[in-house]
Amino acid sequence: MDEILFKVYCIDHTYTTIRVRVAASVTEVISAVKDKLGSTEDLILVQMSSAGEKVVLKPNEVSVFTMPNVNGRLFVCPREKFDCLLSKRVQLLKKFIKIAAHCKEYRNLNSFFALVMGLSNVAVSRLSQTWEKLPSKFKKIYSEFESLMDPSRNHRAYRLTVAKLEPPIIPFMPLLIKDMTFTHEGNNTLRDNLINFEKMHMIGNSVRTARHCRSQPFNLDSSLANKNHQDVRVYVRQLNVIDNQRTLSQMSHRLEPRRS
Repeated sequence: MDEILFKVYCIDHTYTTIRVRVAASVTEVISAVKDKLGSTEDLILVQMSSAGEKVVLKPNEVSVFTMPNVNGRLFVCPREKFDCLLSKRVQLLKKFIKIAAHCKEYRNLNSFFALVMGLSNVAVSRLSQTWEKLPSKFKKIYSEFESLMDPSRNHRAYRLTVAKLEPPIIPFMPLLIKDMTFTHEGNNTLRDNLINFEKMHMIGNSVRTARHCRSQPFNLDSSLANKNHQDVRVYVRQLNVIDNQRTLSQMSHRLEPRRS
């Protein structure tokens, strides 16, 4: 009798691997998962597409492992938690918002800006079917992050926030560099063959800001001290970064085609 090894995902997007008949029914699959997990809950089997569409499979349906599309998955979850089952993209949105919050907490504003700007990229922000499934708590947090990034009045919201922080701080480097570039290129170094001290004062203010940010050492708290930082560095350096906007746009429209 033909059997198959297959991954069945849980509500937190972890998975368990089970071995069942190719023609196994939904009831048999759920029973195998419950045995593997040691669960006694009333579980249901849910087919989820890459777009986040969910279908609860009936107990007598068979050959369920042939049903999901290329990017689809099968999930098991308690019946009462069906509405909490989120697509992988929604989970990733939550994760990146959480990481941005940690960066802000540890005053790493350069990484904070990078994350929020990535989420605000049109290839991501246009995924309305994904964003509408994001819990309201995370929508509120993200909205607050966007307010901090508001470029109006020369990034006033960001500058006021930074002014209240204690060092060490990793500032948003592009803005710091822009300030110094505009000051240097927008003002003559000499006036009537005399040093333009007003320009020097403005450049000095930018330098003092940078020095203030690094005026205190970063004390790693005990919860982070046990992390294997080398593993993190290797992981980050091996990330496959796609920075071509056309490619990102094409990927975005494949996930959620433009509504007619």
